[in-house]
Amino acid sequence: MSATDLTIHPAEDESETRRLFEIKQKFARYKPPDRLNPTIYRLFIQQKFSQCKQKIKEILDDTPEMLCEYPLLLRGQIAREEGEICESVEWISKALKHNPRSPKVLFEMGKSHYFLGEHQRAIELFKLALEAQQKRNEEKGRGLLDWRLFYWQSLAVYHVYKSPERVKKSQDVMLACPKINSSADMVK
Repeated sequence: MSATDLTIHPAEDESETRRLFEIKQKFARYKPPDRLNPTIYRLFIQQKFSQCKQKIKEILDDTPEMLCEYPLLLRGQIAREEGEICESVEWISKALKHNPRSPKVLFEMGKSHYFLGEHQRAIELFKLALEAQQKRNEEKGRGLLDWRLFYWQSLAVYHVYKSPERVKKSQDVMLACPKINSSADMVK
């Protein structure tokens, strides 16, 4: 293979080249929204929710929503922490719209539905999150699944089934978690 074989060819159609250039120009004027992710995360874990919400509002005002998955997700988590579960679902739905196969977003949406008492919907979302996590692990060559998916799914299962079988079903979900005994967080 010679050096001439490695040249980058322009788009076949000049209009396609122009379209791609216009898209690049359109998004080039925005500052990358993820530049503030560490800041809003720090505010969130310090429970400075009003400051965090203000920063998220600034990000959403300056950047197209489709580029703001993490701020939208974090805003949903703040709403849930403040007891505004329906509002939490709205914010997380916006993040899910832009990344429907994200295990993290599906997991957080499942938690919000769990707190709304929509346990069957929560189970479905936790299963989707688990499938997405497994697929992502296969693509990246990882093998460990997040035990929290199994934990929250078992809680939802416990509330769906009737008394005699709900403990067994819930235990079955937890026992399906690979390497459950190696997670230090499970001991807490």
